[in-house]
Amino acid sequence: MSFLQMRKRADERWERHCSRCGLCCYERTRTAGGLRIDLSRPCPYLDTSSGRCKVYHRRFAAESYCRKVNLLHALFGRRMPLTCGYVRRFRRWMHE
Repeated sequence: MSFLQMRKRADERWERHCSRCGLCCYERTRTAGGLRIDLSRPCPYLDTSSGRCKVYHRRFAAESYCRKVNLLHALFGRRMPLTCGYVRRFRRWMHE
């Protein structure tokens, strides 16, 4: 198996943790009271009915605000909603 094939498989496994809530695609701010998600301000490429990105394969080029969720974001990201599939999976793992 080539490196690119292994990378693709690892990316696919990582993506399976996403719950497709789409909350990471809304304007988010951190306040003294916690995380605030402005549900009136979604990314223009978010299909709000499915929670999926309309330009997923070119999302980083299409929207400068878009960032890849990685393990550090899942574990410690203060701007990640607690309902995020990555957050639920990996923060639970930290506390087991």
